[in-house]
Amino acid sequence: MWSYAIKRTLSFIPVYLVVVSFITFIAWEHMDVVDAWLPKNATPTARAEKMKELGLTGNVLARNYRKAIRSIQFDFGNSLAHRQPVSEILIQRSWVSVFLTLPALILSTIFAVIIGLLSAVFRGRPFDRFLIVMATLGMSVSFLVYIIVLQFLLAFKLQWFHIYGFDDNVLKSVQYLILPIMIQVLVSMGYNTRFYRAVMVEESTQNYIVTAYAKGVSRFHVIFVHMLRNAMIPIITRFFISLPFVFMGSFLLEVFFGVPGLGSILLTSLTGKTDPPLIIGATTILCTLYLLLNVITDIMYAVFDPRVRLN
Repeated sequence: MWSYAIKRTLSFIPVYLVVVSFITFIAWEHMDVVDAWLPKNATPTARAEKMKELGLTGNVLARNYRKAIRSIQFDFGNSLAHRQPVSEILIQRSWVSVFLTLPALILSTIFAVIIGLLSAVFRGRPFDRFLIVMATLGMSVSFLVYIIVLQFLLAFKLQWFHIYGFDDNVLKSVQYLILPIMIQVLVSMGYNTRFYRAVMVEESTQNYIVTAYAKGVSRFHVIFVHMLRNAMIPIITRFFISLPFVFMGSFLLEVFFGVPGLGSILLTSLTGKTDPPLIIGATTILCTLYLLLNVITDIMYAVFDPRVRLN
């Protein structure tokens, strides 16, 4: 197990190096960094000084190599917009995004698995059809519609939640995150329910399920000991692979609710004045997260499913 974990961890290092180098090159060489941070009537002298300040002089390969090496070491330098180390900004913003996305992903997965199980158990019956219709309707509604409608009704009209803002205090910040988390759960429930229902229906038709029922095993034992355990592979895969995308997909919630997370600051860096150090830092962190979660997913396969042979 440990040797496999080490091998899988080492295997993503070449991919990580290539991705970080590519991101570094694109961010510095193909974005109008100098023009974004100089007035339109800037003189050639001012432009040359700015290029020297940003480290954009000299050989292209040499300067990008140096920047890539620092990025690999998680030394992203200072943000051009915020005038402080990028690593500090990422630490401050990342925990906010984690508090927003992780509970939403966990809750939506739990609810969707339970609903998928119920739908598979009552397959073909009115209850199953009702769940399918509700899941389809949930998938059909835009993320933006959920945000606008629920923010207007629950926060503005009923005043059950905060409509905008955030608090640096951990306990007080929960009050601001409840509604965004609810919206995130509702948005993902439709897709997750349809996916997990398909998984559970497929498992329920396997021979070992029929054999278990023929032996007189109780329905509860069959569902939660046999069927659910064997369905853990797609559940684990979807959960861990979804995490980085949910992490970045929350930028709409962060913008609408004034949550200072990683998504909102990355969006600002891309749409406002170009901030390559911050862009490189955020994308490198997400790349690392995605690769590590792939390794964790492979290891978790063996924990839940003995059919997986690590060696």
